[in-house]
Amino acid sequence: MVDSRRKGNAGECAFRSVLMERDWRVFKRPHGEHGDDFTAIDPDGRIYSVEVKTTAALTHKHYEQCRDQTTEKNRLLAWHPSKWGFGARAFVVFLWEQGEKPRVTLWEGKA
Repeated sequence: MVDSRRKGNAGECAFRSVLMERDWRVFKRPHGEHGDDFTAIDPDGRIYSVEVKTTAALTHKHYEQCRDQTTEKNRLLAWHPSKWGFGARAFVVFLWEQGEKPRVTLWEGKA
């Protein structure tokens, strides 16, 4: 049986490392506060609300959860396709800047 909370925490930790390797600053959400998984600031100072998903498939519900969050921040959805054979530090990343359509890229951490 897979412990989904442990798997989720491992995915968040791996993606935080990927962001820090790219010179992003990462801030954990205060314990007990609901909302995004964490907040990150890119090297140009743009603030993002970050959701990380570690699942075999990304559903429309996952996508909407990030896209529709009520926030003043830009949004970032990082998905680790757990059954696709990518390394543990590879993520499909959806970036939404305020008022823009999402950009989708593959980000990989250093080995």
